[in-house]
Amino acid sequence: MCDLRTTSSNTSYPLQFIKAKEDNVILSFLYQNPFGSLFQRFAISRSVTVSMGAFYNSKFSKTIIPKYIQKNKIDMKEYVKKDYTSFNDFFTRKKKNIVFSSKKSDFCSPCDGYLSVFPITLDRTFLVKGVTYTLFDLLHNHMFAKKFDGGFCYIFRLAPHNYHRYHYFDDGVFVMKKKISGLYHTVRSVALEKKPVFLENQREYSILSTKNFGEVLYMEVGALAVGKILNHDKKTFLRGEEKGMFLFGGSTIILLFQKGILKEDERLLKNSSEGYEAVVQCGCIVGERK
Repeated sequence: MCDLRTTSSNTSYPLQFIKAKEDNVILSFLYQNPFGSLFQRFAISRSVTVSMGAFYNSKFSKTIIPKYIQKNKIDMKEYVKKDYTSFNDFFTRKKKNIVFSSKKSDFCSPCDGYLSVFPITLDRTFLVKGVTYTLFDLLHNHMFAKKFDGGFCYIFRLAPHNYHRYHYFDDGVFVMKKKISGLYHTVRSVALEKKPVFLENQREYSILSTKNFGEVLYMEVGALAVGKILNHDKKTFLRGEEKGMFLFGGSTIILLFQKGILKEDERLLKNSSEGYEAVVQCGCIVGERK
């Protein structure tokens, strides 16, 4: 069961907020049971993740697709019809239609998922699920950490049933990228409440010079059973173009905006601080440029 809450607003992009109660026996054992923690390090290791990835890339994994669709109540009419060669081929399925607003000031979600928004404070820390993160720990770069002081952090948490491709939200130019090796914790709340997941997990980030939102940091975070973050190699990009995809598992997109770029959205900030997430789809409006 989930606790739904809708917040009224005079903005042009109404959002529904949800506080999920995730019941998963295996994850609860790994993260909430003292004995389970003994097995956790093994479960989130690269070797296990790579082995699982090999299976999900094999033709033998096709047999689990029908039950996965049924369990997660996935509406396959939204996706391009094809004969899938493996479970990962299914997992990275394409949507038929994704529409991004053409209005320059609209900030559209780069992916499907659950959105939380937090201010980046002057001392370069922000609070997520009771854990304080410094930008330096997240980025491993003092210069970039300072660049986003006073801005906003948008966190899009993808669940296993979501569309797992992600897109550019504006026209722009690629500036640089960095890859940070790490572990593969789940990004579900059961782990976020116990571990500094975003600091420990495998992640990549790019600095993008966008046409309408200035310089933005775009980060992909791997998760339990996500062996690969697949980014397309592009030097220039257009709003709505595909940036990349995650292989099997829940994953996360983090966007950092500089101070003074986006309007402050009291709904998102208030709900996020209380543990609620906005349910979003790729292309829907989730913010506005000042």
